[in-house]
Amino acid sequence: MGVIVHAGRTLQSGHYYSYIRERPPSKKWYCFNDSSITPFDVSKLEEETFGSADTDSWKCSTAYVLFYDKVPAKKKAGKLNP
Repeated sequence: MGVIVHAGRTLQSGHYYSYIRERPPSKKWYCFNDSSITPFDVSKLEEETFGSADTDSWKCSTAYVLFYDKVPAKKKAGKLNP
């Protein structure tokens, strides 16, 4: 799973970086920012990627693309559970 984030006032300018979770069974998240890879506390994901409607706000980082992992459905008594 992961999130690509855009930091900047417009899509024509700014900086892109990402938050990515290791594949299971690990639940560790990392921030990939150019050549820097650092651990990331996922409890801050919303705070770091929600952005702001206020164009004068310092908070201008916004989630741009989300990536998901497809999890196989579990079988129970011969049936697939959604």
